[in-house]
Amino acid sequence: MSQITMEVIMKYFYFITLAFILLISCTSNKAQIEEINRKIASTDEKISILTEQLILLNSENLRTPQEIVIEVTQPQTEQVTHPSLSEDELNRLYNNGMRQYNARDYPGAIRTFQVIIARAPAHELAANAQYWTGESYYGMGDFTAARHSFQIVVEQYPNSNKFLDSQVKIAMTWIRQNRPETARSILEFIRRNYPNYERMALVEQNLRAIR
Repeated sequence: MSQITMEVIMKYFYFITLAFILLISCTSNKAQIEEINRKIASTDEKISILTEQLILLNSENLRTPQEIVIEVTQPQTEQVTHPSLSEDELNRLYNNGMRQYNARDYPGAIRTFQVIIARAPAHELAANAQYWTGESYYGMGDFTAARHSFQIVVEQYPNSNKFLDSQVKIAMTWIRQNRPETARSILEFIRRNYPNYERMALVEQNLRAIR
């Protein structure tokens, strides 16, 4: 066999071998590609499911309370009623609450005054107990809770002797919380409409403080 023929055969064999390797490589790559495609499809499906769940959750969060119906089965419970307190008992409680307040036992005073409010909400001492609850919170530095307590006096006990005192204290809580304009409007209202208010000096003092 000539040297040329041998070279041709070797080249032919080389190309055949190369083609076979490429064919195997392509087949392997094809299998890998198919596996990758399957994983991508699976991931896409999971993403689709998660997206649908997210949409549902968002739609639930955007619904108003009127649109959401929650069925809750609760056992019927008997309403607990407390026996009414006598006049002497109410006075003792009130005096005890005032002693606690003056001793700066503000949490104790609040608990005592709240008993009066809960047990005798229509009694004339209830308005005072509500007012001194606010004063106790004020003494503790909880001005938001204090304002809420004073506001209850204004709204629920408009005929109480603590009606104007509560409005002044509401203004003072606003001053403490850096809302001088809100406080000023309340104090000027009192000065304009209740010129004979017995604690007008306190009103003027607070107005001067925020000028």
